[in-house]
Amino acid sequence: LPPRSPMRQNNLVGAGPDFYTPDCKDFIRLILTGNDDKAIAKYHPEVQKQIGRQKALNLFAEFRQLCGELKTVDLESMEVKFDSEGQGENIELTHLVQGTKGNCFVTTTFQLAGMKFHIVGLSIKPTDVVPGQDAAVPEPPKP
Repeated sequence: LPPRSPMRQNNLVGAGPDFYTPDCKDFIRLILTGNDDKAIAKYHPEVQKQIGRQKALNLFAEFRQLCGELKTVDLESMEVKFDSEGQGENIELTHLVQGTKGNCFVTTTFQLAGMKFHIVGLSIKPTDVVPGQDAAVPEPPKP
């Protein structure tokens, strides 16, 4: 991290993924249980204005369609990103979300505003693995 980084000075990154994962899990749980208003309220107020309610609802509906009911949430990775001047810190946590219909990689993006991290982004990517089954292994070519 850059030496002047507010995250370094306040040891916000040093808290590690255990500090941020509960917020991610709560956000994911709210979405998958259909608590859309509470999930939207988790976004930073400016982000709520920028993306709009309908876009958020469409993303949440797609997530529910892909995943179904929540089974498990497991941390896959955590990444800290900066702009070219070492400012504008974002933390991205990617979790493997396993559901009754499918599994998805869900990335929740947090941004520092004041002295608090706010959710500013969400991306969902299916893993293409059917829950309860291993990924299909192609048959070897026949001689």
